[in-house]
Amino acid sequence: MNISATRARPFGSEACNHRCASGAANQPRETRASQIILEGTMGYTITVDHDKCTGDGECVDVCPVEVYELQDGKAVAVNEEECLGCESCVEVCEADAITIEEN
Repeated sequence: MNISATRARPFGSEACNHRCASGAANQPRETRASQIILEGTMGYTITVDHDKCTGDGECVDVCPVEVYELQDGKAVAVNEEECLGCESCVEVCEADAITIEEN
């Protein structure tokens, strides 16, 4: 069974603005993508510890580029290549189930 949740919070959170030097978090999705490509691609590895994940969907809601979905009651990074490295998901995860590492 796949359960999908969608982002409910606006882009441009304080955490995004603090971590994103390009200001891309405050731009429309198409603009963010082109800004990041122009600046060079930074890759991130996202790890979700499914033993810790409570499936509350906070990471899904807060992610400005829709990296996460809930599947079978757990967060899954389905669009890892879109990650901006803002770590908003890490901050809202009360279970400390998410880690992000720069490649």
